[in-house]
Amino acid sequence: DRIILDHAGFRTLDSVVRAKDIFGQTKIVIISQRFHNERAIFLAQKNGMEAFGYNAEDVNKYAGLKTNMREYLAKAKVYWDL
Repeated sequence: DRIILDHAGFRTLDSVVRAKDIFGQTKIVIISQRFHNERAIFLAQKNGMEAFGYNAEDVNKYAGLKTNMREYLAKAKVYWDL
């Protein structure tokens, strides 16, 4: 009853904003891989929330290369979003 899956959060920014605006949260724990938690926590803090991350196990090497490329672009997009 403490874990809420956001079915409408198609982007990290969407999920962070929805956690605050729709679900009424001011304090959240984000469970994801480290690279994603860094960005999600940053976005949450910039939106006035207290956020903590729990780092899940990293993805395998093949998925890791693809994920790292995507994350590079996503981190740049964070500043555009803000």
